[in-house]
Amino acid sequence: MAIGLLGEIGLDVSPTKSKAIILEKGVLSEVSLCLLSGSVIEATKKREKVRYLGATMTDQLDFDQEKVIRQLTDQGDRLVHFAHLHADQKLNLPNQWLWPSIIYPLQTAPINTIPKTFLNTVDKIVKSAVREILQLPTDTPEAFMYAPRKYRGLGLMRAVWEAQLQHISICHALLRDGNPYVVNVRDLADEIKSSIAALNVPADRHPPRFNEYGVPVNPTRKIREELRVREFERWSQMPRASGVGHFRVNNQSNKWVYNRSGLTNSEWISSLKVTVNGAPVSSFHGRSKDGPACRAPGREAEKETLSHVLGSCRKGSLLRNARHNRVRTMVADAFREKNGLEVYEEVPCTATDDSLRRIDIIVIDRGKKQAWVVDPTVRY
Repeated sequence: MAIGLLGEIGLDVSPTKSKAIILEKGVLSEVSLCLLSGSVIEATKKREKVRYLGATMTDQLDFDQEKVIRQLTDQGDRLVHFAHLHADQKLNLPNQWLWPSIIYPLQTAPINTIPKTFLNTVDKIVKSAVREILQLPTDTPEAFMYAPRKYRGLGLMRAVWEAQLQHISICHALLRDGNPYVVNVRDLADEIKSSIAALNVPADRHPPRFNEYGVPVNPTRKIREELRVREFERWSQMPRASGVGHFRVNNQSNKWVYNRSGLTNSEWISSLKVTVNGAPVSSFHGRSKDGPACRAPGREAEKETLSHVLGSCRKGSLLRNARHNRVRTMVADAFREKNGLEVYEEVPCTATDDSLRRIDIIVIDRGKKQAWVVDPTVRY
C-alpha cells in the first residue's frame, strides 16, 4: 500500500536502502518484509536504535536518562551564569525553557521505564540552579519552591509529579480520540486512576474526568493545582514558617515575586529571603557561632530573630519610625486628593488616663459631618 501511494506522486522505494519496523502482536519482529515484486526489505533488529516520530526506540521506546541529565545540567549552568538577565527574569525560565526540553521524553516513554532516582535527580538540578540564581540558603524549604505563585511560592515544575501528570495527559488524549484499536488494547481509564493514586491525591480531591455531556475532561491542571496547594500547606506548618498562612489571604500582595517593579534586584532577593525566613540572623542554626542572642548593646536577653530585627530591636528604631512616617504621609496625601476632605497628620491629644498621645491621621468631611481616625500599621 505504501509503495502504491508513493508511486502515485512520482516517488519510489529502494528496498536496499530501506528498513522495516515489523510488529507482531505488539512485539518487534526481526523477520524481513517480502514485497509482491520479490524484493526484500530488511527488518530492524531488537537492540538496534531507530529514530521515529521524534522518539528513539529499540524493541521498546528508549529513554536515554544520561543524555537528558547532561542536557538539563548544561542548560541550567548556562542560565545561572547568563549575565544579561536579572534574577527575576531568570526565575521565569526554568518552567518556560528548561522543562519543555524533557516534557516530550516524559510523554513518550512508558511510565514504568522512568526510575524515580532519575526524576529526583532532575528536581535536584532545577532546585540547585534556582537557589544559585536567587542566592537562597541551602536550607530553604523545598515546599516554598513548589507552592503556588499566588501564595508567594515559586511555582516550579516538579519531575516526580510531571511524570505521572504527563502520562495522565497522554491517556486522556487517547481516550478522547476514541480509537477502537487503542481502547481495546489498553485500559486507559485504569492507567489514569493508577497515576492519580501514585500522586497520593485523596479520593475526595479527585477532579471530575467527564463533563456534563459525558466528554472526557483532562484533569492534569486541577491535580497540579491540588499538589501545589498541598505543598503550601506543608510549608506553612514548618517551624520557621510563622505567618506564611497569611499569604493565602490576600493574593494581590504576592505579585511582586514575579514582578519586581519598584524594587532593585538586591532588594527583591532580600525580600525573598525574608519570605522564607532565611535571613542571616543569630537565632537560626548554623548562622552564628556566638549563640542566638541579639548583638545590639543592652538587648542580649532577646533572641535575634528576623521579627525582632525588623520589629523591635532598638538599633533599627529610627529606620522603622522613618518608614512609618513615609507610609503615613502617602496615605494622608491620598485622602487630600479627594475633594471636600480636611486631613491632619500627627495631631496631639490627651488620652482618658491624661497621657499625651499623637493621632497619625484625622480626616474630616464637614459636608457630611463625619470624621475618621486613621492609624496605618506597617507589617514587617
